[in-house]
Amino acid sequence: MASVQFRRGDTVQPAAPLSKSVIFGERAHGSGRTRAAEKAEAEITSVGTSGLGGVLGWICVHPFNTLAVRMNLSVMSSGGAPPAPFASFASDLIKREGVAGLYAGLGAGCLRQVFYATSRYGLFETFRDALAKYRKTDFAQRFATASVAGGCAALISCPVEGRI
Repeated sequence: MASVQFRRGDTVQPAAPLSKSVIFGERAHGSGRTRAAEKAEAEITSVGTSGLGGVLGWICVHPFNTLAVRMNLSVMSSGGAPPAPFASFASDLIKREGVAGLYAGLGAGCLRQVFYATSRYGLFETFRDALAKYRKTDFAQRFATASVAGGCAALISCPVEGRI
């Protein structure tokens, strides 16, 4: 290969020939990873984050859900007597079982959220991207897509809930 000489006497050696992957942009920003690998990593991160968010949300909601279920059960077992006010029912339960009583069954709820939240988000992205291939989506279409994704995720995470 011949060198190129400029007017001021600087010489420049030609660069190595460009590979197909560099020409077509298959490598991302010199990191050595392909764009497909970076996209897959981003998708895994977003789905994993949605699962973690679902679990953390359930940890916050679970005590209230436990109280609501137990209040309904107490009304059913008392023959339809009016339920105690929420605050007094909660304090009675905490006195009897401690704060840990509010978190009974937390593991099952968190396990359900791992499947529900991740599948809901993953299905939503899949459905949204499939719809976007054919038309620009507006709010109503994204809402419908999210509703279908949530219904499918409920069937995946707890098939008994989807029974009609």
